[in-house]
Amino acid sequence: MSEPTDVPGRDPERLVSFLSDRLGDDFRSLVEYHPDEQVVHYVADDIDRSVAVDRLDRIRNLYEGERLACRPTSDDPSFGPLFASTHVFGGALVVHLLDEAGTAIGFSMDHGVGGRLSQFVEECLAVLYDSHPWTN
Repeated sequence: MSEPTDVPGRDPERLVSFLSDRLGDDFRSLVEYHPDEQVVHYVADDIDRSVAVDRLDRIRNLYEGERLACRPTSDDPSFGPLFASTHVFGGALVVHLLDEAGTAIGFSMDHGVGGRLSQFVEECLAVLYDSHPWTN
């Protein structure tokens, strides 16, 4: 389905297998991001692959910002590197796992997997805004 990674010791297909076993039907997709390309390793059967690929442009913008922010700055070394990020969208949760090479693995899942996180973010949005943006 995809080309193997060029990052030594990283096996996206092993992660696909783990996430498939762990999340079942809640596992949506897995993509490997490099500064100049991305490789789709998995897309759930019920997702149109062309829609998923079109969506990558939007998600790639998140990765680019994370890639730039993943190393600690000299004025704040104690905060440490950015290892992972979570993005809560209206239709899915997206997690990015970053490495020192500037690449990342991003995977998406249904909201139910991160139920407590999704519910907490939704509650915060409801408190923060007069009109609830999650459902608009």
